[in-house]
Amino acid sequence: MAQRLRRRAAAFRQRPLVREGLWVVAGHGVTAVAGLVSIRLFTELAPQSVFGAANLLLGMLTLGMHALLAPITQTQIRYHSAYNDAGDGDAYTRLIARLAAGAAAAIIVLVSAALLLWPGARGGAGLSVIGWLAAWVGVSAWRGVLINRAQAERQQKRFALWVGTEALLTMGCTGGTLALWPTVEGFIAGQVMGLAIAALIFGSPAFLRAGPPIGADMKRVVFSRVATYGLPFAPLSVLGWVSNLSERYILVAYFDTATVGLYVAAFAIANRLPQIPSNFLADLLRPVLFEAQGRGQFIVVRKVIMTWLSGLTLIAALSIAVVIQFGDLIAYLLLEATYRAPAIQLMPWIVGSAIATTFTMALDQYLMSHGRSRVLLIPKTIAPAASLACSVALIPQYGLVGAALAHFAGQAAQLLTTILLVAALRRPN
Repeated sequence: MAQRLRRRAAAFRQRPLVREGLWVVAGHGVTAVAGLVSIRLFTELAPQSVFGAANLLLGMLTLGMHALLAPITQTQIRYHSAYNDAGDGDAYTRLIARLAAGAAAAIIVLVSAALLLWPGARGGAGLSVIGWLAAWVGVSAWRGVLINRAQAERQQKRFALWVGTEALLTMGCTGGTLALWPTVEGFIAGQVMGLAIAALIFGSPAFLRAGPPIGADMKRVVFSRVATYGLPFAPLSVLGWVSNLSERYILVAYFDTATVGLYVAAFAIANRLPQIPSNFLADLLRPVLFEAQGRGQFIVVRKVIMTWLSGLTLIAALSIAVVIQFGDLIAYLLLEATYRAPAIQLMPWIVGSAIATTFTMALDQYLMSHGRSRVLLIPKTIAPAASLACSVALIPQYGLVGAALAHFAGQAAQLLTTILLVAALRRPN
């Protein structure tokens, strides 16, 4: 009888995680469907040069977000549970929001100045694109603070509804603007509208209401944590950007934005095969991992990371099988005719890269939960070095295939190095 009661108690404790998992599955399911439909819609409506240029500009903004915002947002995720448990969640979020607003303003100034001084970097777009890019930065920063809090508090129902609705709105708004305005500006305007409307619907800025003032001690501790825990994410994120996106900029240097458009379309399909279910695992298990580590529940930490890696192994096997058996059909269904032939060549290499990335991300979270964010500089330095070297060597001769091979080389090098770091962490003294 006692054993039966213990089993029932254990099952009861697991139910919240199961419910959370169902909501995350639903959210990612809607996001996946909307994302796949979006690829077909956007490649039908956007010329290759527009699709390529818009993604290059958004990639440039992503670099700025990684460099200036990542230290703040990563610190928010890591320590929110502790502040919330102490009853200081609202004050902590207000302080994080102020820091994020300052970082976003700096990004807007830098990017706007660069595009004014170097018109060629606008990819054929007019001056109005600077305003839309500034709006994208502001909306993305605000959305990030709000959605990070929801995820840190494991509000998975709200999170799932948010990301699912956001994917549908972004698809609809971008499709609508491209239908009326098939330009780089139209593409970015649609992205901004989709993100903004979803944030207005699901964002809950209640923490901005008048409350106890933020104490000097909290400011000092948070600033210290951003500097010690969060700051390493700036170079880490920049290096990650180089290893993930740099081949696109080398590709446009040797070819044109239309060639980049072909590459981005293939990447958008193939990358999703392992990434969509992997993101579900990350959204479900990452908050549990950090919460368990913060409370000293080390057995739970080990179980979470082993569950995560086992799930990724299954996802990898299924992704490889799907691209081998159905790659041609996937390209036919999800891409406009002129995008298809290159995509079929590139998809196996991109899927391989995405699989390596998913395993690296899980191991990164494990290292970060141990407070070892600084050691991630090692694999994240090796990855862009490998990617850049291969890009310069392969892209001039092999074009699109060379870009996919270079990306794969960078991700594989990063995964191998991260595995060695985890092995060193677990080695007994």
